[in-house]
Amino acid sequence: MGERVIVFHAARDSGLMPLLVTAQIVGIEAFLRRVRDRGAVMGAWRSTVTKATYAIHDEVFRRTPRVTGHLQRSLTTQVDPSPLPMWGRIGTNVSYAPPVHFGTRAHEIRPRRKRALSWRGARHPVRRVWHPGTRAQPFMTEGMRAALPLIVRLLRACGDDIAHWWSR
Repeated sequence: MGERVIVFHAARDSGLMPLLVTAQIVGIEAFLRRVRDRGAVMGAWRSTVTKATYAIHDEVFRRTPRVTGHLQRSLTTQVDPSPLPMWGRIGTNVSYAPPVHFGTRAHEIRPRRKRALSWRGARHPVRRVWHPGTRAQPFMTEGMRAALPLIVRLLRACGDDIAHWWSR
């Protein structure tokens, strides 16, 4: 059987900001050809990937900044639908999620439709203002890190089950 390799990766993808967690066992195809109870192994692996994905989702949900709760409610989870799943994904399609997660630099704000900006409490309308930027609140990355010990336990348990099936 091949060497085990586990890779964890957090990525920003076209504004949807999914967290893609990939666990790959090198040589699993050769292993599955040799094992007698292939369905049980694939079921154990699917269960492990699903549990790991939802463990990350739970940790991300706990760490998501909350003002109205919209960002938390927008979190979605998806597991690879193939018989032998190779990925789980947690993401959101809320447009302000990337600036919350990654923060923003100081930037100028100008009016879009009018000639000046005005708000309650302002002395007078202004043509532009400088926003100081926002600090990053990497809730996705922190959630993934917090879930890693559980994911390692899940992968070890799955590996023990697979080793048991291998030895039969």
